[in-house]
Amino acid sequence: MFFTKDFSKRIRVEQKYPLLVSYFVQSQDENAKDYILSNLSLVFKLLIQQENAKLLSAFLNSGISITKNVKQKLLRESLQSQNLEIRAIVMEYENSHAENQEYKL
Repeated sequence: MFFTKDFSKRIRVEQKYPLLVSYFVQSQDENAKDYILSNLSLVFKLLIQQENAKLLSAFLNSGISITKNVKQKLLRESLQSQNLEIRAIVMEYENSHAENQEYKL
């Protein structure tokens, strides 16, 4: 019965996506993951604006794949934030997932 109607339409966006991310982090539900990934830039923007560092970190470490374009948007959004913890989380993620890393001594 619940699968035939999308009840999430009645929840405000500012509440819906953090709730879905929290659910996904705990359950690794593929349907939740697909829904989140379809709006990934908005999800990151909301988590950063709400300064939800713990959830942002858990989500980034959940094994999701992020395109280079979305990574750039995430980095730009985090740099606009005044929250240093958010910046550190995003920069750490960026460094650990950078493509073609070259180490020079």
